[in-house]
Amino acid sequence: MKLIIKYTIILTALLIIGQKKAEAQYQLSLYQLNENVPQAHLLNPAFKADRKFHLGFPALNNVFVSSSSELSISELFIREGNDLVLDYNHFGPALKRNNHFAQSADIGLFYFGHRIGKGYGSFSVVATTKTFTKVSEEMVDFLMEGNGSERFLGRRVEVSGMDVKSTTKVDYGIAYNHPFLDERLNVGVRLKYIQGFFHAETDKNLSATVYTDPETYLINVKGSDMRMKTAGITALDDDEGDIDDYLPGTGNSGFGMDLGATYKLFDKWQFSAAINDLGFIRWKNEVESYILQNGDYNYGGLDISDLDGFGDQLSDTLSAIFETETVNEAFTTSLTSQIYLGGNYMINSTSNVGLLMHGRLFQGNLKNAFSISYNKRFGKILYGSVNYNIVDGVASNIGLGLSVNAGFFQLYFTSDNILTPLINLDNTKSVDAQFGINLNFGKI
Repeated sequence: MKLIIKYTIILTALLIIGQKKAEAQYQLSLYQLNENVPQAHLLNPAFKADRKFHLGFPALNNVFVSSSSELSISELFIREGNDLVLDYNHFGPALKRNNHFAQSADIGLFYFGHRIGKGYGSFSVVATTKTFTKVSEEMVDFLMEGNGSERFLGRRVEVSGMDVKSTTKVDYGIAYNHPFLDERLNVGVRLKYIQGFFHAETDKNLSATVYTDPETYLINVKGSDMRMKTAGITALDDDEGDIDDYLPGTGNSGFGMDLGATYKLFDKWQFSAAINDLGFIRWKNEVESYILQNGDYNYGGLDISDLDGFGDQLSDTLSAIFETETVNEAFTTSLTSQIYLGGNYMINSTSNVGLLMHGRLFQGNLKNAFSISYNKRFGKILYGSVNYNIVDGVASNIGLGLSVNAGFFQLYFTSDNILTPLINLDNTKSVDAQFGINLNFGKI
């Protein structure tokens, strides 16, 4: 029995570790390249353009990935000679302290921008996928210690589960900004039509009580109701869905809006603000909500000697514990809104220092990031930004942004945490990178 529980612990922990930290996506370095890189307009639609015409290379104008766990490599593994060994006794205590995870990726499918009089208009198509997970401390305790520990033997213990939200969508955005007050104030707006592809979320914590008989080690589980809402997931099932029929239109759509402004004060100061992703998605096609109703079940564990059948055993066990009701009802989800507040002081015509704050509200928790940067233009070819970032209270991230311009050809790269992975990989908790290719014409 103990071996069975430990195997389950390791398997579940690996799944948890595969998730990423919820505060991973900030794009602080890209924000400071707003004078030179058109994709910075996606973060604040009020930013001015330095060229008359921009064309992003299809599918390569904005590629962003972030991979971050609240557990570092040194917290996950122990060294045995030259090998790294995963040890649940080693990473268990750290996992209990850090239980918010996420992963995200963006791909700019298309970008086009053009000066319109004194203003600037753009059209963008961006595919995004984001997954957020919250793991309760009670669940981690049970997974780490196992039901055979003294803490759980002979006692009925409440074990809560996970909160999950995952969305894959494509944003079609039309933006315009215009100057006011003798061009000191610039105001921008982006309107977005959103096509939703896949979505899954829990709207109530999975909760259960577990009792382990101290003599037989039989486990009695009583579960409470939980609802899992999904859209598009059944289309991925070869037996139940047809992905070719679903993907072209999906039938799941919504609308969003980004608002931004910049203000120049005394020729030396520029302030900026943006609030992005105000909106919703209405999910009504390939929709299924699974209601796990209250159950009461006794079982004696899983047989790990049959690894091929382990998944089926676990599925059968969960099905026996919980009675499942499937409901096909449309539902609406809100976008995860985020804000930027920035200020830059112009040292001279080619360099400035900046302060930036980013905030995102996730499941009632405000996730903040702060950045101080030095930004400089080196002739006509190179524009760079070096920044020091404080992410969720941790001041250990050195960021870098570079833009190389050879005539009309532009290649840019940014990362909000580039130094730590290079010099201290064992203690690295986050790695992110963003790059893109643009064709820019007509110097203003």
